[in-house]
Amino acid sequence: MLDYYTPFLELLRSQLPEGHGILCTSHVGGDPRLPGPATPLDLTEHLETKIETVQALRAALNAWAQEKCAPTPKLTLMGHSVGGWLVTEVMRQIDVDAGYLLFPTLGWIANSPNGWKLWVNGTRYMYR
Repeated sequence: MLDYYTPFLELLRSQLPEGHGILCTSHVGGDPRLPGPATPLDLTEHLETKIETVQALRAALNAWAQEKCAPTPKLTLMGHSVGGWLVTEVMRQIDVDAGYLLFPTLGWIANSPNGWKLWVNGTRYMYR
């Protein structure tokens, strides 16, 4: 749920120099306001969605720079909890300038649709 991060991201944005932008993404199924997949994604599938997102962002930044005859903007990733692991894995495959790994959270994961579902040895357990 991205709302949890809004105050932090607003503060971060206020401290960045002019011309910097922030894009925040949730994990697929992580926002109860959006429909998630019928079957929760596994970690590999989540990684694939992040790689696709960052590749698309990198391509858009490269295209913008080429069109404007400007230097390619720097791309920095930040991940929180499982997102920190995802950042390290994305950085293995995509050229980014830096990555920041933030502290873990447990309480808020339980409030996401993915947090309500748990698969153990092929058996689905629901938590709420």
